[in-house]
Amino acid sequence: MTNTLDPVALERLRPLIELELRRLLQGPYSGDGLRIAALLRQVFIHLCGGHRSRDEQRRFLCFAAPIAREVAVGCAATGLMLEEVKRSLLQFNQWFYRLQTFDPVCTRIVELYYFGGLNARDTAAIMGLSRESVIRELRFAKAWWLQARMREFS
Repeated sequence: MTNTLDPVALERLRPLIELELRRLLQGPYSGDGLRIAALLRQVFIHLCGGHRSRDEQRRFLCFAAPIAREVAVGCAATGLMLEEVKRSLLQFNQWFYRLQTFDPVCTRIVELYYFGGLNARDTAAIMGLSRESVIRELRFAKAWWLQARMREFS
Protein backbone atom coordinates (compact mmCIF):
# COMPACT_ATOMS: atom_id res chain seq x y z
CA MET A 1 0.00 0.00 0.00
CA THR A 2 1.18 3.54 -0.65
CA ASN A 3 1.74 6.19 2.00
CA THR A 4 -1.49 7.93 1.10
CA LEU A 5 -4.90 6.43 0.71
CA ASP A 6 -5.48 7.29 -2.92
CA PRO A 7 -8.51 5.91 -4.78
CA VAL A 8 -6.51 3.04 -6.31
CA ALA A 9 -5.16 1.97 -2.91
CA LEU A 10 -8.66 2.16 -1.41
CA GLU A 11 -10.10 0.04 -4.20
CA ARG A 12 -7.42 -2.59 -3.58
CA LEU A 13 -8.46 -2.62 0.07
CA ARG A 14 -12.12 -3.38 -0.75
CA PRO A 15 -11.91 -7.20 -0.43
CA LEU A 16 -9.94 -6.87 2.81
CA ILE A 17 -12.46 -4.41 4.23
CA GLU A 18 -15.32 -6.78 3.39
CA LEU A 19 -13.48 -9.76 4.87
CA GLU A 20 -12.56 -7.97 8.10
CA LEU A 21 -16.08 -6.62 8.59
CA ARG A 22 -17.62 -10.06 8.02
CA ARG A 23 -15.19 -11.59 10.49
CA LEU A 24 -16.00 -8.97 13.14
CA LEU A 25 -19.75 -9.17 12.55
CA GLN A 26 -19.73 -12.96 12.84
CA GLY A 27 -17.53 -13.14 15.93
CA PRO A 28 -18.58 -12.84 19.55
CA TYR A 29 -19.79 -9.36 18.64
CA SER A 30 -22.19 -11.05 16.23
CA GLY A 31 -25.14 -8.94 15.75
CA ASP A 32 -25.02 -5.64 17.50
CA GLY A 33 -25.35 -3.97 14.16
CA LEU A 34 -25.80 -0.60 15.77
CA ARG A 35 -22.02 -0.22 16.23
CA ILE A 36 -20.90 -0.95 12.71
CA ALA A 37 -19.09 2.39 12.46
CA ALA A 38 -16.96 1.42 15.46
CA LEU A 39 -16.06 -1.84 13.71
CA LEU A 40 -15.16 0.07 10.58
CA ARG A 41 -12.71 2.19 12.59
CA GLN A 42 -11.15 -1.04 13.92
CA VAL A 43 -10.79 -2.25 10.33
CA PHE A 44 -9.11 1.04 9.39
CA ILE A 45 -6.54 0.70 12.18
CA HIS A 46 -5.96 -2.97 11.36
CA LEU A 47 -5.50 -2.44 7.62
CA CYS A 48 -3.94 1.02 7.52
CA GLY A 49 -2.36 1.51 10.93
CA GLY A 50 -3.08 4.07 13.59
CA HIS A 51 -0.53 6.57 12.30
CA ARG A 52 -2.66 7.89 9.44
CA SER A 53 -3.80 11.49 9.23
CA ARG A 54 -7.34 12.57 10.00
CA ASP A 55 -7.84 13.29 6.31
CA GLU A 56 -6.76 9.77 5.35
CA GLN A 57 -9.03 8.28 7.98
CA ARG A 58 -11.93 10.38 6.72
CA ARG A 59 -11.19 9.32 3.12
CA PHE A 60 -11.13 5.66 4.17
CA LEU A 61 -14.41 5.94 6.10
CA CYS A 62 -16.07 7.76 3.21
CA PHE A 63 -15.01 4.98 0.84
CA ALA A 64 -15.84 2.14 3.25
CA ALA A 65 -19.21 3.35 4.61
CA PRO A 66 -21.25 1.85 1.73
CA ILE A 67 -19.21 -1.35 2.00
CA ALA A 68 -19.99 -1.52 5.73
CA ARG A 69 -23.72 -1.09 5.03
CA GLU A 70 -23.68 -3.78 2.34
CA VAL A 71 -21.72 -6.24 4.48
CA ALA A 72 -23.96 -5.66 7.52
CA VAL A 73 -27.11 -6.16 5.47
CA GLY A 74 -25.57 -9.22 3.81
CA CYS A 75 -24.75 -10.73 7.22
CA ALA A 76 -28.29 -9.99 8.37
CA ALA A 77 -29.78 -11.54 5.23
CA THR A 78 -27.83 -14.76 5.75
CA GLY A 79 -28.94 -15.00 9.37
CA LEU A 80 -25.57 -14.30 10.96
CA MET A 81 -26.94 -11.80 13.47
CA LEU A 82 -29.31 -11.77 16.39
CA GLU A 83 -32.89 -11.97 15.16
CA GLU A 84 -33.85 -8.49 16.37
CA VAL A 85 -30.80 -6.84 14.79
CA LYS A 86 -31.27 -8.87 11.61
CA ARG A 87 -34.89 -7.74 11.28
CA SER A 88 -33.96 -4.12 11.99
CA LEU A 89 -31.14 -4.06 9.42
CA LEU A 90 -33.28 -5.67 6.74
CA GLN A 91 -36.07 -3.14 7.40
CA PHE A 92 -33.50 -0.36 7.34
CA ASN A 93 -32.20 -1.57 4.00
CA GLN A 94 -35.67 -1.50 2.43
CA TRP A 95 -36.24 1.99 3.82
CA PHE A 96 -32.78 3.09 2.62
CA TYR A 97 -33.52 2.07 -0.99
CA ARG A 98 -36.92 3.80 -0.91
CA LEU A 99 -35.29 6.99 0.39
CA GLN A 100 -32.55 6.72 -2.23
CA THR A 101 -35.12 6.86 -5.04
CA PHE A 102 -36.06 10.43 -4.18
CA ASP A 103 -33.19 11.75 -2.01
CA PRO A 104 -29.79 10.28 -2.88
CA VAL A 105 -27.98 13.08 -1.03
CA CYS A 106 -29.79 12.21 2.19
CA THR A 107 -28.99 8.51 1.83
CA ARG A 108 -25.30 9.29 1.32
CA ILE A 109 -25.35 11.46 4.45
CA VAL A 110 -27.02 8.63 6.40
CA GLU A 111 -24.41 6.19 5.13
CA LEU A 112 -21.48 8.43 6.07
CA TYR A 113 -22.88 9.35 9.45
CA TYR A 114 -24.24 6.02 10.70
CA PHE A 115 -22.10 3.46 8.88
CA GLY A 116 -18.93 5.49 8.40
CA GLY A 117 -19.11 7.07 11.83
CA LEU A 118 -18.32 10.52 10.49
CA ASN A 119 -19.58 13.47 12.50
CA ALA A 120 -21.78 16.19 11.00
CA ARG A 121 -18.82 18.51 10.36
CA ASP A 122 -16.80 15.86 8.48
CA THR A 123 -19.88 14.69 6.58
CA ALA A 124 -20.61 18.29 5.58
CA ALA A 125 -17.03 18.77 4.36
CA ILE A 126 -17.17 15.61 2.26
CA MET A 127 -20.58 16.41 0.82
CA GLY A 128 -19.84 20.10 0.20
CA LEU A 129 -22.72 21.15 2.44
CA SER A 130 -23.05 23.19 5.59
CA ARG A 131 -23.08 21.39 8.93
CA GLU A 132 -26.63 22.67 9.47
CA SER A 133 -27.76 21.12 6.17
CA VAL A 134 -26.34 17.76 7.22
CA ILE A 135 -28.09 17.96 10.58
CA ARG A 136 -31.37 18.91 8.85
CA GLU A 137 -31.04 15.96 6.44
CA LEU A 138 -30.31 13.57 9.32
CA ARG A 139 -33.38 14.81 11.21
CA PHE A 140 -35.49 14.32 8.10
CA ALA A 141 -34.09 10.80 7.60
CA LYS A 142 -34.72 9.85 11.22
CA ALA A 143 -38.29 11.16 11.13
CA TRP A 144 -38.97 9.39 7.85
CA TRP A 145 -37.46 6.15 9.23
CA LEU A 146 -39.61 6.33 12.38
CA GLN A 147 -42.71 7.02 10.31
CA ALA A 148 -41.94 4.08 8.01
CA ARG A 149 -41.48 1.78 11.00
CA MET A 150 -44.73 2.96 12.59
CA ARG A 151 -46.62 2.23 9.36
CA GLU A 152 -45.29 -1.35 9.46
CA PHE A 153 -46.64 -1.90 12.96
CA SER A 154 -50.07 -0.39 12.36
